[in-house]
Amino acid sequence: MIERKPIQIQKPCILIVEGKHDKAFFEAFCDHFQKDLQVIALQGKDNLKNRLESIKNESNFRSTVKAIGIVMDADEDPKSTFRSIQDSLRRIELACPSKPFEFIEGKPRIGIAILPDENTPGELEDLCLKVIQEESTFCCVERYFRCLMDNGAQLKKISKAKIYAYLSSKERPELRLGEAAKAGYLRFDHPALCRLKDFICCLTT
Repeated sequence: MIERKPIQIQKPCILIVEGKHDKAFFEAFCDHFQKDLQVIALQGKDNLKNRLESIKNESNFRSTVKAIGIVMDADEDPKSTFRSIQDSLRRIELACPSKPFEFIEGKPRIGIAILPDENTPGELEDLCLKVIQEESTFCCVERYFRCLMDNGAQLKKISKAKIYAYLSSKERPELRLGEAAKAGYLRFDHPALCRLKDFICCLTT
């Protein structure tokens, strides 16, 4: 069981993400674009309602928090993931967007982003894979995975596996995705991340 410290609201714009590696990624992403916000990790999707409730119950919530962005992996069903987030927001009487990547006015404003997008199953790694696919060394990763499959390997979460195979070629191959983002191993200005950047900009506007 994960022991969670009470949430301390530090900034008017809050970004809620799934886990600690997502937190590291988004901290690096927001720093790159000079967006000042507080990133909070859930340590699992199932904790969303409880974490939102904890944030809402903080004494300085109404006086401090202007906007909340929620970023979740689509996993197998992006529409179901979006509906689940909507349900958590309604149950604690917070404003509820009707569409992904849009903010609804309220106190605070609320937005939901589904990754890689609202129509595609997957996760953050699928979005990041689009960024690294154009790197010159990525063809080596593709050849490696073709060889694995030709020899009968049963691969799951291929996008994640390809990313870590690519990162293993870097100066610090032990880094997880969030740490790799902080180390500058991903191009945050890539077109594949434009929609995510727009979401963060809207959150902090």
